[in-house]
Amino acid sequence: MSSLSSYAAAHLDPQGAGDARPTALQIIQDEGAEGKLAGKVIIITRAISGISVETARALSVTGATLFLLARNRSEAEKNLTRILEPGRVSLINLDLDSFTSIRAGAKEILATSKG
Repeated sequence: MSSLSSYAAAHLDPQGAGDARPTALQIIQDEGAEGKLAGKVIIITRAISGISVETARALSVTGATLFLLARNRSEAEKNLTRILEPGRVSLINLDLDSFTSIRAGAKEILATSKG
């Protein structure tokens, strides 16, 4: 992996969305990480909007199995529909404020990932 310092100059004068700063996907591509995480499992919590969705989109190209956790499944599905892929990118209904929900989600992740 190359040094992330190559991105330092792009962060000196941030201009907001769409400026010269790299996206997570650009960094994954620059690092040659596409398809390099096959066999690994990544869990992203609160995957309903914002940085969680963008992180999931970027990490989906690595080949890792992704479990995206969201309290509001229907809202998350709207934002994640382009990357959901049965067997590799899964959406799990999980409320982090409920131990019952956490246990059920963990059980589903373990069963699906054969962990």
